[in-house]
Amino acid sequence: MYCTKNITDDLIWIGGNDRRLALFEGVYSVPRGVSYNSYILKDDKIVVFDTVDDSVSEIFFENLEHTL
Repeated sequence: MYCTKNITDDLIWIGGNDRRLALFEGVYSVPRGVSYNSYILKDDKIVVFDTVDDSVSEIFFENLEHTL
């Protein structure tokens, strides 16, 4: 099930959260996991800013499909 957040009318967060990750970059402790912050900007052309780790790719693609 998709989970997106409108930042503005034309900027939408489509990232994902990975609560299973214990270390960021294998070094930094992240006891509550990490958030992959990916965005879509809808303008004359559509732009995707950043993507996500493979561990949350399913929700990322659901968010992308829903937003488009």
